[in-house]
Amino acid sequence: GKYDEAKALYLEALKTAKKMGEESEQVDMSIVNSIAGYAEILRKAGDLWQAEALHKKVRGMLLKAKSTEEDNDTDIELQLAVSHTQLGCTVFELKKYEEALYEHQSALQIRLEKLEFNDALVSESFNYCAETLCAMGHGAKALPLSMHAVDVRKKEFGCSHPAYAHALCVLAQVYNSVGRSLDALPLIETCLEICETAFQKKNHANIIPNLLVYGDILSSVGEPQKALDTLQRAEEIHKSNFKSGQKDFQLESCQQKIDKASKAIENESSQQKMKSAARKDSSHRNCPPDNTDSGGQPVIVFTDIGKDVDDVFALVVLACLKRMFILNPLAVIATLSPQDERARLARVVLDGLGLPDVPVCIGTDGGSQDLVEMHCFDNEQHLLNLPYGSVLIPRILKDAEPKSVTLLCLANLKDVSELMVKQPDLFSEKIKNVVIMGGASYSEASERLEPDETAYNNNCDPAAARMVYLECQKLNIPTTTISRSAAYDCPF
Repeated sequence: GKYDEAKALYLEALKTAKKMGEESEQVDMSIVNSIAGYAEILRKAGDLWQAEALHKKVRGMLLKAKSTEEDNDTDIELQLAVSHTQLGCTVFELKKYEEALYEHQSALQIRLEKLEFNDALVSESFNYCAETLCAMGHGAKALPLSMHAVDVRKKEFGCSHPAYAHALCVLAQVYNSVGRSLDALPLIETCLEICETAFQKKNHANIIPNLLVYGDILSSVGEPQKALDTLQRAEEIHKSNFKSGQKDFQLESCQQKIDKASKAIENESSQQKMKSAARKDSSHRNCPPDNTDSGGQPVIVFTDIGKDVDDVFALVVLACLKRMFILNPLAVIATLSPQDERARLARVVLDGLGLPDVPVCIGTDGGSQDLVEMHCFDNEQHLLNLPYGSVLIPRILKDAEPKSVTLLCLANLKDVSELMVKQPDLFSEKIKNVVIMGGASYSEASERLEPDETAYNNNCDPAAARMVYLECQKLNIPTTTISRSAAYDCPF
C-alpha cells in the first residue's frame, strides 16, 4: 500500500478543511471526516498509537456535535457508530480487547436503535463483537453473534464479497476456539477462495489475517506442515506489502506462529502415530470435551427437529435449564430421515443458543423409509461435521456414573431400542430413567405398560416402541410417558 502518499493527501485535505471551518463555532464535519480518514490510513499502515489518539479525537468531536443538536440527528449518530467501530478495530489490534468490546458494543447499540436488525451495518457490529469476544476467550458467547453476521452478510452482499468472507473468517475463529476445528476448516478455506478472487491477486495484504487464522486451524486439526506453509506464505505477503517498521505487530505474530508450527513438525513422528490412532476411530473428533461432570441432571436428548417447531422450543428450554444447572445435556441425537440434515439443524440451533459444547449426533432413520419434510434455516449447516450417535453414545455412557443418565425421547424410539440391543450392559448399568413423548396405557392382558401405537412417535417404529417399554419394565428402569395432549395444553 502507498501509505505515505495517502497520508500526504489526507493531511492536505485536513489543512484545507481547517481553513474553511476556522470561523465556525460548530463542529465541522469535513474536518471530522479528514481526521478519521487520516487515522484509518495510520491504522492500516501500522501506526496504531497515533491512530488511536486521532480516533478518540474524532469520537470526542462527534459527541460534541451530538450534544449541540436540539433533535437527535440520525446522520451524526450513525457517524458516531462508525467512529466507535474504527476506534474498536484500532484498540483490538493493540490487544486492548475490553476497550475494543466497549467500542463495538457502543456502535451496535446505536445501530440497533437507528437501523433494522438485519441491516448490513448491524451485522458489521455483530461481527466485530464476536471477533473480540473470541479473542477474550468467550467463544460460546461469540458464536450466536457471528452466525447472525454470516447470515446477514450472505444475503446483503452475496457469496463472493469480501464482507461475507470476513464474517466466515470470524465464524471459523469462533468454531476453532470452542474446539470445533473441523467445522472451522471449510469456512476459512471458502473465505480465502473468495478473497483471492475478489482482490484479483494472491498476495494482497488483506489476505494476511485470513492466512493466520487458517494456519491456526490447520495446526488444530493436526496438519503442522500445511500450517507452516500457510504461515510462511503470510510472512512473504507481509514483506512484499509493507516497509520495514510497518505493521511490525502483524509480522511478529506471524513469526511466532511459524516457530510454533516448526516445533510441531519436529515431533512429526509422534504426531503421525496419534493421527493413525485417531483415524481408526474418528467418530468423536470435532466433539467438545465430555460434560459428565457439569452441574445438573445428565440427559441425552433424542429429537426429530425440523418436522415442526416444538422441538426447537424444547432446545430453547434445554438451554435455559442448562444455564440454571438443572439439566446437563450430554448429547442431542437427531433421528428420523433425513437424520443428517436434522442433526445439522440441531447443531445450528444449539450454536445459536450459545451451546457449542453440547455434542450433536446423527441418529437412525427412525423407522421411516421416506424423507419426512424438513423446515430448515438458510445457513452454513451443510459445512458442519457431525459424529454418529451409535458410536458416541456408548463412549458418553462409559464415562457416566452408574444409574445417572436420563434419556429424553422427543421422537421415535428406534435409537433407544438399538442402544438396548447393541449395548445392553451399558444401558442397564448407566440409565437412570427414560422420559418419552408419545403415550402409553396399562394392558390388563399382558399386565404391563404398553405404547399407544396411534401416537406419531410410537407409530414411526412400533416394534422399537414395544421393545423399549418391555425392556425398561424388565430392567426396573423407571419411565415417564407424556402424551401428545400435553403439547396441546401447554402452548408457547
